[in-house]
Amino acid sequence: MTVSGTAPWLAVMESIDGTKYAPGDGKNPTIESWLDAIAEAYPGMKSYCDDEKSQDYFSWCGLTVGFCMAKAGIAPVFGTSDTGRFLWAAAWMGWGTAVPLSNPQPGDVVIFNLGNNDHHVSLFVKDNGNGIWSCHGGNQGHQVTVSNFHSSNVMGVRRPITVPLVAAPSVVPAPGSQPFNACVVLVLHDEGGNDDDPDDPSGRTSRGITQTDWNSWLKTHPSLPADVFQAPQDQIVAIYHDNYWNQLSCDSLPAGVDYVVFDYGVLSGIRQSSNVLQGYVGAAVDGEIGPQTIAATANADVPTLINQISDERIAHMQQSPVWSKYGKGWTARVQRSRAAALAMASAAAAQPKPVAPKPVAPTPSPIPVQPPAGANQIRPNKSLRLF
Repeated sequence: MTVSGTAPWLAVMESIDGTKYAPGDGKNPTIESWLDAIAEAYPGMKSYCDDEKSQDYFSWCGLTVGFCMAKAGIAPVFGTSDTGRFLWAAAWMGWGTAVPLSNPQPGDVVIFNLGNNDHHVSLFVKDNGNGIWSCHGGNQGHQVTVSNFHSSNVMGVRRPITVPLVAAPSVVPAPGSQPFNACVVLVLHDEGGNDDDPDDPSGRTSRGITQTDWNSWLKTHPSLPADVFQAPQDQIVAIYHDNYWNQLSCDSLPAGVDYVVFDYGVLSGIRQSSNVLQGYVGAAVDGEIGPQTIAATANADVPTLINQISDERIAHMQQSPVWSKYGKGWTARVQRSRAAALAMASAAAAQPKPVAPKPVAPTPSPIPVQPPAGANQIRPNKSLRLF
């Protein structure tokens, strides 16, 4: 049975089928190589992987899924504490995007509660009917294999987030850089369409832009419709670019960090997002991302910073008086943002570093020839002076 055409990470799982690792076996070079592969792809996870390599044995279902995702170019779940990282099966509940239990697809990540606080994570293969699912994973009978599970034990199904590299022109007439184009697509997807929920403190909103924001935009764009619900898409994107992306200096931030800072600013305000970034990178907290903050961010460990900001976002939103109504959706959004940002950071880290050209020795200037007395001389054009 091969479904590798559906999901590359499921193809990786198929390629390691039959790997065995049981208590008492001692250190396993294959298992250690999976930890090394994750550490190489995501340097921020290296110390975590190295610590686990010191163990003679550990429960390895989460590692198997994490390895398959990493080999497919997708970051495994990696929160700020051990219980929120990929070796813990239940941690995968906070990764990717939720999938209805009625519609799993081959390659979806399935998290099981087997009872007595025993959790397991695997990849969905097929529904056999009668409440039985076939899943391909590690530590299933102490090996990588396809096993059957009762669907009644499913805690959740998660699907990886794939990051679009460019925005479709029909969706986003983008005014900015390629990173902005990629990030605004994700923001627009999460913000949805029109909303006028009386419980939402933002009030009347279209694609994430409030009527108040739109009214301010109309002061310099008076020919546009008065109702934000009627706002042209290119103007919505322009507001995101000018009033959020640029205000947060996102073009100067590392890949992945730019997205979480941008999305945080959209949902909670640019000052809140700026302050949090500055606090984590050790810059002066003044709510404005300038050269000092940009330099400090450039020296930060990107995956760690993405996770810190994402965790703080949830903690900040929990203080909202409408958390009980919107908290579940907000949390899901932050987790999608986290996963997408880590994927962006991983893709950027995989790009070859530019090689600086070798310095070339300057060519000696010819000895100037003094014109004869009285000859016309051309005066230097001062506009071409070099400073």
